Parts: sequence; C-alpha cells; structure tokens
Amino acid sequence: MSASPPTRRRAPPFRPLFSLTLAYFAGFFLLFCLLIVAPALVQVAREGEPSEQMQVRAQSAAHDAIQGRLPLALIGALVLTGIGVYARALPGLRDGDSQR
Repeated sequence: MSASPPTRRRAPPFRPLFSLTLAYFAGFFLLFCLLIVAPALVQVAREGEPSEQMQVRAQSAAHDAIQGRLPLALIGALVLTGIGVYARALPGLRDGDSQR
C-alpha cells in the first residue's frame, strides 16, 4: 500500500478589494465635487476671455461653491460606493466567491 503524494493546494488569487473600494470612493467623491462646482465655473467661463483675473475669479467661485457642501459630496460618495458594492455593480468587486 503506497501512500499517494500530497496534493498541492493552489494559493488564492490576489484580490485588492479594499484598495479598489477606496479608489471607487475617491473617484465618486471627486465626481460629486465636480458636479457641485461645475455650474459656478461655467458661469465664470461665460463672462469673458481667459486671463489671470478670470483664473482668480474661477478659484474664488469654486471655493465659494464647494464651501459648506463638502460633507454632501462625502456622503454621496459613501452612499454610491456602498450601493455599488452591495449590488456588485462595480468592476473588480463583482466576484461571487466572497460571502456576505
């Protein structure tokens, strides 16, 4: 009776789920910030030709638009990331191997 050689188990593949989740969160946060600031920047852009003064006005308009609304962008990014993870709609986080 000969013993069979031990079978070698495969190492599980590397899946950077936490890193991908953070990347999606950061991307959604920047998207929400852009959506909050965009109307103010469009209004400044329609006022005239590009110049140093326009750049200063655009920075001021962006600062005024985002001031006080940063928590809204943060909460929106958190909710959208959570929904994407729960629904398994985000690429890289769709694997059915993980258990809930």
